[in-house]
Amino acid sequence: MFENIGITVLRQIPQEVLLGLVTGSNKLHGGVVRDMGGRIVAHLVEPGAKTALNASTLVSALPGMGWVADAYQAYQLHDMGLKLVQVQNQLGTVMRVATAATALSGLGVVVGIANLAVLSRQIKAVGDAVQRVEAQTKRTNRFLDASHYGDLQSALDNLRHAREASSPAIATNWLQSAKTQFARIFHRAQTLWPKAETVDEALALEESACVAMSGHALAMSELQEHATAAADFAMHRAQWRALAREWCQTHVLRADPQRLLQGEASAGISARDLVNLMDFTQTDAESAPRGIDWIDDLRARPVSSSWAPKMLSSRKDDGPEIAFALRLLARDEILGATHAHLNLLAQRRVSASAFEAMVQQARTEALASGDDERPLWVIPTMAAAAATQPVAA
Repeated sequence: MFENIGITVLRQIPQEVLLGLVTGSNKLHGGVVRDMGGRIVAHLVEPGAKTALNASTLVSALPGMGWVADAYQAYQLHDMGLKLVQVQNQLGTVMRVATAATALSGLGVVVGIANLAVLSRQIKAVGDAVQRVEAQTKRTNRFLDASHYGDLQSALDNLRHAREASSPAIATNWLQSAKTQFARIFHRAQTLWPKAETVDEALALEESACVAMSGHALAMSELQEHATAAADFAMHRAQWRALAREWCQTHVLRADPQRLLQGEASAGISARDLVNLMDFTQTDAESAPRGIDWIDDLRARPVSSSWAPKMLSSRKDDGPEIAFALRLLARDEILGATHAHLNLLAQRRVSASAFEAMVQQARTEALASGDDERPLWVIPTMAAAAATQPVAA
């Protein structure tokens, strides 16, 4: 379907993508499958008619993994010396890690950018955080002004009105208004985020920024400004990333990240997450991620014997900061996948809502055949047709 624009939505994973995920030559991050050279070979789309992917619902559907068994037989993987249980276990691990990150991020997979229900849930998260701030601090005016909760609702309403408009001209007016509102909200949120005094304030402002950057990209996409939608999202994501890195460094790693290897401070973060957090905050464009080597680096750093650092290293209130930092790590993956998705739409000159309609069509077909829990795979056919061998489900 839609092969004339270089996009195919499949209910069965192509052979090269499957084998790459099993062998590790392909990696799934945030809903985008990339090969070892970083080339995008497929996009993973949520299964069924759910409005957002979450770890519990997809993992509950994984034990049977009928779609993997189908692919195993269709591609005769047994002839390659692969056992079905081996393929199922590897794919199960890949999908669990990917869906857990998606759930932790609070965002949907890439198709969710056109889903107004996803944006609505994010806006509700802003409102919930604002209420917690009010209850804890009794301080309302400055923070409510900063969050622009009402402006977010208004911008979302404009997107909804555009979809229901009686003419293209009216829809364009609604979209332009939404675009302007979302841009204003994003820039205000990113200005105020570094000034947040609590985790809940930071969460609400960061959530506002994420809603705004997604909403702005969606409005631009629906205005058929596909390349600008992708370029602006890239710019907004770079600004978001700089603020996220700074927040993690200031509030979690601080000047003594080695404390996170010992005592009560280490209980809130796994070694894997600590390594990923160090890579996220410390790696720049000119250096490669250090991965597990960070552990040796942290072990080599001196630990003060004075009582003050010991008190700091065993603080019991690090939990909220660490939880928010891990959420930012997960969001970064999803935002990166969304950027890749917008680039694909720009290359094919397809709007986000048109892409969502394609996916909905595939979902309907899957539901009719009883396969609605099967993941959907979006293949950029012009770039990947020669490398993939899709088999119709």
